Amino acid sequence: MLEIRYQLLQSYREIYRLLSMKLRSIARDHGLSHEEVMILKVLQKEQFLNLKQLSEKMEITMARCSYLTNLLTDAGLINRTYSLTDRRKILLRLSIEGEEKIERIFGKGSEFETIILNAFSLNDEQINKLINAHYIIIKNLHCMESHGGMKE
Repeated sequence: MLEIRYQLLQSYREIYRLLSMKLRSIARDHGLSHEEVMILKVLQKEQFLNLKQLSEKMEITMARCSYLTNLLTDAGLINRTYSLTDRRKILLRLSIEGEEKIERIFGKGSEFETIILNAFSLNDEQINKLINAHYIIIKNLHCMESHGGMKE
C-alpha cells in the first residue's frame, strides 16, 4: 500500500521536472528566465503588488525579487508606480509590453498552451477527479503542517 503512494509521489516529481524544463526552455526562447516569466504571470493575475507581496507570492527572498523586478523594469516589461494612498509605497504592474510578452508565452496558440493541452489530454471528468484528489492531498499536508506534523 505504501509502495503505490511512493509511485504517486514519483509521478508528481516527474511531471514537475518535465513541465519546469519546458517552461525554462520557453522562457529562454523569449529572452527571460523562468523566474521572470513567473513574476510576469503573477502580475498578470494580480496587478499593483508591492515588492514584499510579490516576493511572498513567488516564495523568493525580497533581494532576489528586487533584482528580478529591476531586470524586468529595465526591459520595459513591468512598471513601478506610487500608491495613491501612500506615496512611500511603490507598486508593480505589467507594462503594455509585459502584457504582450505574457500573452505570447501563455496565450492562445502558444507553445505552452500546446504543451498543456497535449500533456493533460484527459477529459473534463478525469481532470476534475485529479484536481479533487490533489486538493485532498494539499489539505492533508496543510493540516499536518499546522499541527506540527511537518518540519521544513
